[in-house]
Amino acid sequence: MGYYNSTTGNVTIDAADYNRVSRPGWLKGSGGNGAMGFVVHEIGHALHHRKLMETADTSTKGPDYTSGKTKFPSFGFHSLAESRTKVARNQANLSESEWRDKWSSTFRKVGDYGATNEKEFVAEAFAMKVLRPDVWDELDDVRELYDLLEGP
Repeated sequence: MGYYNSTTGNVTIDAADYNRVSRPGWLKGSGGNGAMGFVVHEIGHALHHRKLMETADTSTKGPDYTSGKTKFPSFGFHSLAESRTKVARNQANLSESEWRDKWSSTFRKVGDYGATNEKEFVAEAFAMKVLRPDVWDELDDVRELYDLLEGP
């Protein structure tokens, strides 16, 4: 598949990963689209990170995660995504387990990989939005969760 490097902003695609993750049901957003699906998934991470950085309160962000070697600043993608999830959970007045219970079937609608965590959900939902708009339009709960998590 590939990965998104939140420090450099680079997207790396590894075609060998396709064989490892190509089992049915694993990727419903990007799956079935070959390398294009992987590229769109990873671009989803990059755009999600950028959106979270733009909306983050950087005055209280704590340590500076910006590397002197990069032109693409990182406020810690993982931390920003976790913070956004906590905000959405708190707004709904749900514990972590109640949040997962409420949205578990929604997470699985974008595939097993998208159900692993909120960042992967957003990336797979983004891929579905771009590559499978007919399916995207029918999934109100996926679009709702995607918006709560500030998907791009």
